[in-house]
Amino acid sequence: MDVDTGAAGNGSTAPSASSERICSGQAKGLTDFSIQKIADQVQPNQNQQDLLNALKAASVRAVDIMQQACPGELPSTPTGRLAAMRSRVDAMLKAVEVVRPALDKFYQSLSDEQRERFIAVDQGEQAGLPQRGADINDLCQGDLRTKSGLPIDRIERTLHLNTDQEMGLRSLDQATLDSAKMLQAKCQPDQSLTPPGRLAAMEDRLRVMLKALDTTQSALTKFYGSPSDEQKVQFDRISVRAS
Repeated sequence: MDVDTGAAGNGSTAPSASSERICSGQAKGLTDFSIQKIADQVQPNQNQQDLLNALKAASVRAVDIMQQACPGELPSTPTGRLAAMRSRVDAMLKAVEVVRPALDKFYQSLSDEQRERFIAVDQGEQAGLPQRGADINDLCQGDLRTKSGLPIDRIERTLHLNTDQEMGLRSLDQATLDSAKMLQAKCQPDQSLTPPGRLAAMEDRLRVMLKALDTTQSALTKFYGSPSDEQKVQFDRISVRAS
C-alpha cells in the first residue's frame, strides 16, 4: 500500500528542510508499507492477511499523525521554530509507535521463507526511494545551532548582551553542543536487515533526537526570556536569516 501523505502545508511552513520533507509527504516510507506487494510475495493465509490488514490500518493512522504535526504558518520566533521541529519529531515517534506493534505481530506470524520474501520487498522499496529516512538522517547529523537558526557568534556581536545575558547565551551554546554529542553518540545510521529491526532502530533514534531537542529547547527558552524587546527583534531577525 502506498499511503498518500499529501501536503499539509506549503514549503514555507517548515523551519528546516528535514521538517519540510515531513510535511510535504516526503517522509513517505517512514511507517507505511506496500501492502499489496507484500501480499503478492508472501501469500499470507487468512490469519496473516488479517494481521496485514491491521498493519495497513496502522500505517494510515501513522501518516495522519505526521500530517497533523504540520503547522499552517511559519513560527516567527526561534523558540517557536524549535518547538515546531520538536513537534514534528515527536509526531514521527508516535507514528512509529503506532505501526511497530502491528508490524511485529505480522512478522512473527510468517514462516522463515515468508520472512525472506517480506525482507526482499522492504529492501526493494528502500532502494527505490532514496529519500526514505532522509529526514531522520538530516536531523541526526550536524549542529542544532544551524538547524534551529542559532548562530551564537552573530547573536553575541549583534545584541550587545549584558553579563547575565552572556551567561545565558553561553549556556545555550553548551546545550547545542551537548545535543550534537547525543546525536553523534547514539543516532547512528540504521543497519537493520529486517523490517521490525529497521523500525525499532528508527524509534531509538527518534527518542535520542527528542532528548537532544529538549536539551536545546530548555536553554533557548531561558535565554529568550532575558533580552529586551528591541534585542528580541534583532534576535528573531538573525534566527530567521540563519534558518
